[in-house]
Amino acid sequence: MQSFKRILVAVDFSPASRSALEHAVALASKLDAQVDVLHAWQTPSMVPVEVSQVTPLGLPHGTGSVAHAAADKQLAEFIEAFHDPSGPHLHAELVFGPAAPVIRRKAEEGWYDLIVMGTHGRSGLSRLVLGSVAEAVARDAPCPVLTVRAPRPPAGSNVGSPSAI
Repeated sequence: MQSFKRILVAVDFSPASRSALEHAVALASKLDAQVDVLHAWQTPSMVPVEVSQVTPLGLPHGTGSVAHAAADKQLAEFIEAFHDPSGPHLHAELVFGPAAPVIRRKAEEGWYDLIVMGTHGRSGLSRLVLGSVAEAVARDAPCPVLTVRAPRPPAGSNVGSPSAI
């Protein structure tokens, strides 16, 4: 049986990725494993080209760098909720690029034993249009991939229903 000592958790700050990190931390605590948290970041698509320039190194300038700083802060705040002195240490990294290739490359270069990531559980047209990062990662990952769905709202709650918006 494979031992999981290095776990990579890919997050997008959604409830599904929060649940994925919860599962990874619990697993790492039991297995005495290392947990690295990764967020793949890209310049928002709505930023006009003349406002967000890209340097020769591919790093964003202008509005893009403001968005990058905001993503870095959001990542730090996201993992802070999981800080537990008796639990595994969480190392966070923000990487510029499209999610699926960044996650696969990081998993390969870091010799990870397991990738844990949330899945939104889309189906039908929304899956066709938006795609599935989790599926793309799992298809070519160099190690096992554990996908975790966000917890469902309690029965009878209005969370997520059109009338609750």
